[in-house]
Amino acid sequence: MGFNYCLPSTSRFSFGVRNVHNGSSSVIPVKIYANADILKQKIIQDNKGKAGIYRWVNLISGKTYIGSSVNLGRRLSFYFNYNYIQSSKSNMLIHRALLKYGYSQFKLEILEYCNKDDLLTREQYYLDYFKPEYNIYETAGSPLGYKHTEETMVKLREIAKKRNESEEERTRVSKLHEYRLEESKRKARERILEINRVKARPLEVTNILTNEKIIYPTLKEAAIGLGVHLNTVKRALKAKSLIKKIYSVADVKVKS
Repeated sequence: MGFNYCLPSTSRFSFGVRNVHNGSSSVIPVKIYANADILKQKIIQDNKGKAGIYRWVNLISGKTYIGSSVNLGRRLSFYFNYNYIQSSKSNMLIHRALLKYGYSQFKLEILEYCNKDDLLTREQYYLDYFKPEYNIYETAGSPLGYKHTEETMVKLREIAKKRNESEEERTRVSKLHEYRLEESKRKARERILEINRVKARPLEVTNILTNEKIIYPTLKEAAIGLGVHLNTVKRALKAKSLIKKIYSVADVKVKS
């Protein structure tokens, strides 16, 4: 049997146990609260002043959330504050899930107690191990209820910087893809227009009042220029007097 634990600087500590069998492993929490609704007071009392890692488990969907705190009792009390979790400022998926399913449909596990300086490392271990669905970020470091050491803050800033750079790169690539897509569409439209021009039937339009002549490269452009429907131009080619009857200023002739 192997152990998952972090060595704290104080003499009081607990750790989760990892069973190993046939090459696979499973984490055994140090504490399990099977019904978070009826055990909420015990949850808060048991964990006052203790630093460690916790996990919410949805008993219906099986989805989970991993968190850590220097004071688990205080941190977990936030989850039982209805006004807090339903606040518009909160966008945490676990809060929404608690509101949707109710506390009775969740169990709470204390995965391990450990020294506060090891919280970030241990939380990351469990994030990687369980891959919880309710965690918005895959990297440990939620600032709620915990003041990190300067060393930890440096790590968090580096993580945030890499995350921002990654997001900026995704945005840049996305915009580049959109530009290339639009450019490809534009060139395709130009090719189609060029093909249409090559195959086009040029028309010569004569103003019978001024005798001014205009040559349109296509039937469509002639229709636009005359302010008539394309079908009107097509019919006029079969009966050239038609446009004269409708539009006395124009005569359409097929250019030879």
